[in-house]
Order: sequence, then structure tokens, then C-alpha cells
Amino acid sequence: MKSNLHVRLALCVMPLIAALLLLQVILFGTLSWGAALFFVLATAVVGLVVMNVAYKLVIRPVQELQKIARRIGDGDLDYLTEKDSSFVDTGCRMDEIGELARTLNEMSAGMQKSNMRLKIIAYHDNLTGLYNRHMFYKHLKKALAVPLPAQESLVVLFVDMDGFKEVNDTLGHEIGDNVLKTIARRAHEVSLSSHLKDLLGNRHLELAVNLYRTGGDEFALILEGQRALEAGLLCAGEIVSIMQRPFEVGEHSYHLGSSVGIAVYPDDASDASTLLKRADLAMFNAKQQGGNVALRYLPDMEFAAIETHKMENDLRKALDENQFELYYQPQFSIDSGELVGCEALMRWTHPERGAVSPAYFIPYAEQNGLIVSMGEWALREACRQNKAWQDAGLKKIRVAVNFSTEQFNRMSDIVGMVRDTLSSTGMDPQCLDIEITESGIMQSGDVAIETLNAIKALGVHLSMDDFGTGYSSLASLRDLPIDKLKIDRSFVNGIHHGERGQTLIQAIIALSNRLGVKVVAEGVEDQDQLDFLGKENCEFVQGYLTGRPLSVADMETLLRSQSDIQANNDSQANAEAGADNRSNAANR
Repeated sequence: MKSNLHVRLALCVMPLIAALLLLQVILFGTLSWGAALFFVLATAVVGLVVMNVAYKLVIRPVQELQKIARRIGDGDLDYLTEKDSSFVDTGCRMDEIGELARTLNEMSAGMQKSNMRLKIIAYHDNLTGLYNRHMFYKHLKKALAVPLPAQESLVVLFVDMDGFKEVNDTLGHEIGDNVLKTIARRAHEVSLSSHLKDLLGNRHLELAVNLYRTGGDEFALILEGQRALEAGLLCAGEIVSIMQRPFEVGEHSYHLGSSVGIAVYPDDASDASTLLKRADLAMFNAKQQGGNVALRYLPDMEFAAIETHKMENDLRKALDENQFELYYQPQFSIDSGELVGCEALMRWTHPERGAVSPAYFIPYAEQNGLIVSMGEWALREACRQNKAWQDAGLKKIRVAVNFSTEQFNRMSDIVGMVRDTLSSTGMDPQCLDIEITESGIMQSGDVAIETLNAIKALGVHLSMDDFGTGYSSLASLRDLPIDKLKIDRSFVNGIHHGERGQTLIQAIIALSNRLGVKVVAEGVEDQDQLDFLGKENCEFVQGYLTGRPLSVADMETLLRSQSDIQANNDSQANAEAGADNRSNAANR
């Protein structure tokens, strides 16, 4: 490039030399060879001086500016921070070239700032400020591109929040965003490498930790270095613990949870794709266990994933082909022994597996969302069947239907669904009892109270199931519009475990009586338990001692016997009343 410009200048100077020679001839007529040679040499020297000055003042600055413009065009903005002294000198000039240099300098500074902003947008989550999914994959790929030093490992944690979707759906994205910021802040606190080093008792460990937001309510961590697995397990446990604390947003308080999956390179996988798949699989298994737990990948989880997929297909087919049926477990008054109600329990007879326990298939249904459709079917079928019994003249009782935590939180208009079911089946709302677990109510906070009040306004009775196994406060219990508490079977079993177990039962019953709430003890299996509950003024009982879950036909038989007993008692009472009236008339 430089030689081409010199040639161009030489070509420009040569006509000037020729013109000067011609002028000499014209002026002096002739020109001696010596004078001509001297004149040529002098003119050449002048030309070279002119060319050198022109190169320094014009050509080289223009070349430098041209080079910078090309590199800016190629996106090499880092070059602009390494400008040499010649460019700085050019920028100090007060002519057009200096102005052009200053303009390029300003343009480069602006582009550098824009580039930094674009990098932040490209690699960071806009809401939480954490690294995003793109950066997660970039960091992981870079970390696995080189062999790990001896005694080091790489750990991936996948974190999925339990119950966040319901907060977002019911309260809106603004509150949901505030909750996400709190989640990110808590996760950042427990994932600081300095904090984990303190927990491990060695601040000199080579340990790097990065936190990412990879989706709506999904987060990930990469831990690299010495004792990374120990640090990852500690970090996962702390995340599960800290996410169980209530989330306070304005006047609202929410209880969420988290499921954490852990996979280790190279122990669990030899490449990035398999590592991510297995961390995700571990997280899925954590959610299937009910959440609020951290699990490391195990080979058995591969079978669990296949089983999960198969169960989802089988459950959908069961809904379509009416493979489900309801059994009814009776509830009795302890004082009178009278049948006062029953609880509808879902049963499934699989065409190949046979009878499948609800404890096995319900968690799958909750995980994949089918519990909503299954719950709607159970409510509709229980109401239809109870109305049919009443229309047949059988004893009028209240049927209880369970709403799982997932069903209660997932449904957008659960009140409308209950209203429509009562309307379509024609059943008296007073004959329906909806049971919701303690943890299900507490997870939704104030929203649950509003929903329960709306259901209560329909005339439906409400029960808190599994009381004592969740984390409700006495203040929330006071505010809930419930009619009954169901003491969990674990407390009933504790009656045999000495004074402490009995004291807990006594406290629950006493508390319920003061609040004007009835008590149902479930899981009663022997006479000693029944006697103790009766002595402590527990009103109702449910369990294998008084009645196992019954098919529709067997429940109908029980209702008929109860109806006959009631008819006989009414007849006997009427006869006794008639005899008393005749006796009184005779005495008069």
C-alpha cells in the first residue's frame, strides 16, 4: 500500500520536472548537459522531500484512519483501546484529518459502550441480573473443553421452584417478578464461593461457583474445582432450606418450595449433553417425591423416567376409558355410632397391572397435571352417586371429596367448577364436604382463604385434611372458614406411643372445640384408639376399625341398613310417644 502511494506521487512529480526542464530551455535557449543533470538531481531531491512530507502529513494518517475504520467495521472494538502515538498525534491536529480522527475516536467509544450493553443483554437475565441460559451453556462448554485437574470435579445443579406457577397465575406477573427476584437473591446468598468454603472449613480451596436463571422459575449452578461435589451437596441443601421460608410481597405471604437435581462430571456423565440430561432427571425425581428435596443422579432414575412416561399415557387412557371408580369409606359418630358421612376415594384397576394403589398413581397425576381432570371427575361422580342414593330414599349423608394441593393450586376457577358440578348433579351443597390438605392451604396463603370463603358461600362444608403434618400457624387456623379438622393417622398411631402422643391429640381436640370446629380422627384401627378418642370428646371417626373403603354396592347396603335402623328408631320413638300421650290422657 505504501509503495503504491509512492509510485503515484512519483508519477505526479515527473510531469513537474519535465515542465521545469522545458521552461529552462524556453528561457535560456539551450541547456548544457552539466546544468541539465544538476537541475534534474535538484528537482528529484525536492520531489523526494515533498513526497516524504506528504506521506507523513497526509498519507500515513489517512492510512491509519483507514485501518481503524476497517477494524471498527469488523467489530474489533478492542483495537481502539490500543491506539499508538501516531493516531493520538493525528487526533491533536486542527485540520480536516484531525477532525476525522476525533470523529472516529468518539464513534469507537460510543460503539464500545453499546457493545457492553449488548453483551449484558445477551448474557444476563434482565429481571434478576443473573447469567442467562445462553451463558450457562457457554460456560459449561468451555469448562468441559479442557481436562479437569486431578482431585477436581464439575457439578451441575438444576433448581426448579415448587408452587411458583400458582403465584404467577393467580396474582399476576408483577408480584411473580418480585418473588423471582427474592428467589434469585436467596440463591445467590447461599451459592457464594466464600460462603461454601467457610462451610467446608477451608477458605483456600480452588472453587468457582456460577449461578444462572435458565427459565421462568428454573435456575442452575455450575461448581468447579476442589471438593466441588461436597460444595454442591451443601449448596443444594441450603437452597432447599432457604426456599421454604415464607416469601413476603406487600401484604401477601407465600410458601413455596424447591426441587434440586445434581449431576457430577465425570462421575455421572462424560459429556455436557448427558450431564444436563441426568441433572434434569434428578430434579424431576425430586419433584416426584413431593419437592423440597435435593437428589443426586442415580442410574435407577433412568427406569423411573421410563415409568413416568408410561404412567402418564396409562392415566390418560384410564380417564378416556373410565377405568377409575370411587370407593367410599364411612365416617361414624363416636357417641351414637351413627353413620354421618363418607369419604370418596379413587381406585384404579389397570387392565394389565391390576389394582394400582392411589399412593402410587396419584403423585404421577399431580406431576403431569392430570390430577385436575381426575379431581373434576371424582367430584362429579361423588355428587352424582350421593344424589342417586338420596333419590332412592336412602339415608342422607355428607360425602367428602379430596382436593389435592396440585389441583387446588392449578385450577384457575375452582369455585366455578364446584358450582357447576352441584348445579348439574342437583345435589344439596350441604351434603358435600371438600377436603383440602393443610400444606395445600398454606402454600397459597391469602389466595387460599379467599377461595375457601367463596366455596363456603355456596353452602359446601370444608375440612382441613392431614392436620398437624404441615406448617399452619394458629393465626391462619383462626382465619380459615373450615368446619372440620381431620387428625392425621400419624397422630392417631401416636396414641400407643405414650403420654406425648396422647397429649398432642388432646391439644388438637381442645383447640378445635374452642374454635367451634368438629374433629374427625382418621386411621383408627383398634378399640384402644377409639376409646381414647371418645374420652377426649372427638366427635367423628374413620378407619379400618369402623369401616373399610366400600364399593358403591357395599356402601349402598350400609346406607340401607342405616336407613332401616333409623326407620325402626323413628317408629319406636313414635310408638313410645303415642303410649306416653295415652297414659297422660288416662291420668287426666
